[in-house]
Amino acid sequence: MINLLRTSVIILSFLFTTQVYAWDGAPSGTITDIQVTGATNFAFRVTLNSSSTSYCGSGTQWAYVNKSHDNYEVFVSILTSAFMAAKPVTLYVTKDGTNNCALGHISMAH
Repeated sequence: MINLLRTSVIILSFLFTTQVYAWDGAPSGTITDIQVTGATNFAFRVTLNSSSTSYCGSGTQWAYVNKSHDNYEVFVSILTSAFMAAKPVTLYVTKDGTNNCALGHISMAH
């Protein structure tokens, strides 16, 4: 009986689970603006033509990656390429300690 109950609980947990993302936002669109500034001052910033009024729940409508990010060069390269080709991207962002949206992941389809 206990094995049947345990099996039932496991099966039900799989049936009623939903996928959870650790991102505070995931706006999509084409990049309309790129700004570059100091290495630690939201170094590389992008704005999308997204209908999202807040990229990460803070009211901010741009996302950034700082030079200290371990994948900074790749992020800049992908985002610049997407901008030049007018290709849509999805930016997965988290709200940082200053209520701005830090880039954590980028998705771009062919």
